[in-house]
Amino acid sequence: MKYTKSPISVEEQIEKLEKRGLIFPDKNSAVKYLKNIGCYRLKAYTYPFQNNKDPEADHAFIRNDIHFEDIIDLYVFDRRLRNLIFNELEKIEIAVRTKMSLVYSVSTADSWWFESVERRFFQTGFMLFQTCGTAVPITAESGTEDSPFI
Repeated sequence: MKYTKSPISVEEQIEKLEKRGLIFPDKNSAVKYLKNIGCYRLKAYTYPFQNNKDPEADHAFIRNDIHFEDIIDLYVFDRRLRNLIFNELEKIEIAVRTKMSLVYSVSTADSWWFESVERRFFQTGFMLFQTCGTAVPITAESGTEDSPFI
């Protein structure tokens, strides 16, 4: 399928969104946001407020009190939430990697346990955490939704 939409300027993007019912109290500010963030990135935050089922509606806003700042507020909230989540996920990742390294290096008495050919760590079919009493198979095919997540 060939993409047929033509690119439009930021001013045309604002005009199109206004026709759909979005309110722009400060167009200069909106131009700055659209030039830095982009209309297509912000589009996802407008969907809950638009009629997206009826093709004739052309994504018209279903409420008449939605301001551009409301969309920016959702975007900023999402960005901050994402940053908080990834910050905490990083801590979990580091803790798990540290625990793995400690358990395996101590249990194998080898600081380079992950390079050991005889133990075949991280090769297809190896049972991760075997030495801990809980075996979780790690294979190239184990990346399904039904398989355990590590």
